[in-house]
Amino acid sequence: MSQNAKSMDTGTTTVGLLGEDYVLLAADRRASIGKFIASHDVDKVVSLTDHLAVTTSGSVSTIQLVRKVAQARLRLKNLRSRRRTTVKEAANLLTNINFRNARAARPEIAHFLLGGYDDTGPHLFDIFPDGSLNKIRADRGYYASGSGAQMALGLLEESWEQGLDDEEATELAVKSIRSAVQRDSGSGSGVLVAVIDDDGYRVVQDSDTHPVIEE
Repeated sequence: MSQNAKSMDTGTTTVGLLGEDYVLLAADRRASIGKFIASHDVDKVVSLTDHLAVTTSGSVSTIQLVRKVAQARLRLKNLRSRRRTTVKEAANLLTNINFRNARAARPEIAHFLLGGYDDTGPHLFDIFPDGSLNKIRADRGYYASGSGAQMALGLLEESWEQGLDDEEATELAVKSIRSAVQRDSGSGSGVLVAVIDDDGYRVVQDSDTHPVIEE
């Protein structure tokens, strides 16, 4: 396997769903280093502002740095413009950061699904590690990333439909991640689901699953 192929092995499953008046983000909770499970309770859905959040996959150190930089720049932008940053503007900010990181002397991997709600409604973007940007259309309002994405997308393509409410979308997101967990050793240890709508960001499900050793 080439070095580039190894670097893209993100070891996670994240899902984004786009509804008529909300956007949903979900991810498993496992952190892995190769075949070693490093943690069972990682938050892979993180808020950037009260109306913006991302799912994360890739290099932990890069993800943490990008998150801090993005949060600081978004706060500054809100103060200067005296308005909430649009989801498109936030997507462009993250894209620019990833573009520069991917072309550094020792590039690191950070893949984000950005979900948010602004004056024009809910939006979902796929922000690839190389700095490319893909807006998820409302008529195909689902996406997945990480090493379990193929399994999750198979279920989403079969089951997603327009008009799902946030409870139905939550059920579908959890089901799609659990389907990925069945075949992807880099994913597991529970599911975290968050919804962003006109009222802001909120966690709607957080299930930790820890292995138990019985004597």
